[in-house]
Amino acid sequence: SGGSVALASFAARCLGNGETVQFASSFSKTSPDLTRRRGMTRWAMITGEYPPQPGGVSDYVQVVAEALVAAGDEVLVLAPPSKVQAQTPAADAKLRVHRLPDRFGRQSRSEASRLMKEFAVDRVLVQYV
Repeated sequence: SGGSVALASFAARCLGNGETVQFASSFSKTSPDLTRRRGMTRWAMITGEYPPQPGGVSDYVQVVAEALVAAGDEVLVLAPPSKVQAQTPAADAKLRVHRLPDRFGRQSRSEASRLMKEFAVDRVLVQYV
């Protein structure tokens, strides 16, 4: 869809020149990629919604993020602001959720770029629909 292409473009711009965006079309908790991979990977997940926001994308991204953490990886979720008030989840150094200042505009691009560099991201997963 047009939204997913725009979000992919946002991710590529956040990474800067010379970096590539690796896309994964689907994962499940039992995916061989998640259970057989050696070593730790640092993921940035860029999504249009994340809990407590309701929706299928929100639920799916949470399942994938938790599965990646269960497989030994670290995950940084980047999502737009939410009007829904979140309860403070238990602290988990392997799963970090960061609300961006807008819906993938200039401020968000700058902040996402900084966060992805600080987190030393290995792979980016863009999940929109």
